[in-house]
Amino acid sequence: MVGAWRWDHADVYRPEAELMPFLRARVQNACVFWRAYASSSWTVPSVASLFTGLYPSRHGVVRLDSFLPSGQPTIAELLSTAGYRAGVFSANVLLRPQAGFGRGVVYFEDPAKLTRPKPRAAELLGSIDKWLQEQLGNSRAPIFLYLHLMEPHVPYGPSDVVLANILPRFGDVQKLQDTIADLYFFHTERWSRPDEAARLAIRALYAAEVMEADHALERTFAILDHHGLLANALVVVTADHGEGLFDHGKLGHGYALHEEIIRVPLIVWFPGQTTRRDVTAPVSSVDLLPTSLQVAGLHVPSGLDGVSLAACGGKQT
Repeated sequence: MVGAWRWDHADVYRPEAELMPFLRARVQNACVFWRAYASSSWTVPSVASLFTGLYPSRHGVVRLDSFLPSGQPTIAELLSTAGYRAGVFSANVLLRPQAGFGRGVVYFEDPAKLTRPKPRAAELLGSIDKWLQEQLGNSRAPIFLYLHLMEPHVPYGPSDVVLANILPRFGDVQKLQDTIADLYFFHTERWSRPDEAARLAIRALYAAEVMEADHALERTFAILDHHGLLANALVVVTADHGEGLFDHGKLGHGYALHEEIIRVPLIVWFPGQTTRRDVTAPVSSVDLLPTSLQVAGLHVPSGLDGVSLAACGGKQT
């Protein structure tokens, strides 16, 4: 999961974006869903839908103090019942185990203990590598791993190397650098009421963070491959929501259901898939729970809002 990742900033859909070379090269044996929609415009209800296969109107997790319903099993609980070992690694502090996101999970990396204001991918990936080594060294039980990155989410802080790569695409580099410095040191006014120079600089920072996310995904795949998990894995790369970049006058998310906020990338690698398949039918994040269960050969509970997408990977729905 990549937080606040717009679908149109993924090279898979717009090659001219040139922000995610790893992901673009990696989809040759994946299902690419062109019209995937998050179930909410902000993190908590969106991830709750992914974990339960239900829309927010049914799971009820629509506020920061909401809890996942105790009578509704999560994907981790359903898989753990079948013998899976589940680990959750989230850079987003809103995903709290106390709210139910830790049910069925043997290890939950507490985001409150990570570097603030925003944990970087390297911190989580180091923990994942260590956890996988421990799990696979002690047991051959199958693994369910949930990773929630925050690179494209505010506050922006891309590396100097990545930012230097991005800035020439957005205009006068020196002017952009000066504006970015101003945003960092006198940010309140220019973030809340940005002029055109500030808007351009913010878009450049966002693009740089998307490139950082691509680097993080590359390292994630390398870790999974190192531990021998890729060959027979179901791998899903998506976003909890998109991000408004002044398309409708505002920066951020959670305030509306505009296309740029709820339309998200969705790329799925099914076990044994050898060719790319593009799907233009609309799909939702609620579809990922039944998809995962069917691919694992497990019973899909009745009454879910989501439907399995496993047919794209060669399995019948």
